[in-house]
Amino acid sequence: MDSVSRMARTITGFTGDQVVTVPAITVDASSAAVAGIKMVRWGHAPHGTYGTLTLPDGQQLYTVENPWLDNRASVSCIPVGAYTCKPRRYYRGGYEAIEITNVTGRSFILFHVANVPTEVRGCIGVGMGHGLYKGQWSVTSSTAAFRELMKQLGGKTFTLTISNH
Repeated sequence: MDSVSRMARTITGFTGDQVVTVPAITVDASSAAVAGIKMVRWGHAPHGTYGTLTLPDGQQLYTVENPWLDNRASVSCIPVGAYTCKPRRYYRGGYEAIEITNVTGRSFILFHVANVPTEVRGCIGVGMGHGLYKGQWSVTSSTAAFRELMKQLGGKTFTLTISNH
């Protein structure tokens, strides 16, 4: 299998009052097909939406999104459905991320490092678990989870199917 390595560098993003550094990783950008990825939302609250994302190797990451507010840009989670995901640079964080495309009326929706709904602005944050951060429901260890997400899916195009439990 032919693979392309991206130059390793450290990237820094903000999560709340905390600065996090995501060590650069080597992304396998080969054209190998990626099976469809599933995300199941199981927690819906006025302040946020929570769920799980299953990676190709079966590992589950936890997700944090904004609450459902009629798919309004920058304040709502996106509708359930199937979407094409592709590599895209996260302009605010300055690092490679994954964009969720073909969302009606929306653009620049990313998977990126985030712990609480106020940090996602219509995007999706990933974590290794759920917990509390400064009194808010959150995902935990977002930097480690994002690193794992990019290790398995970075540089690839794939289909994401989002459903409600």
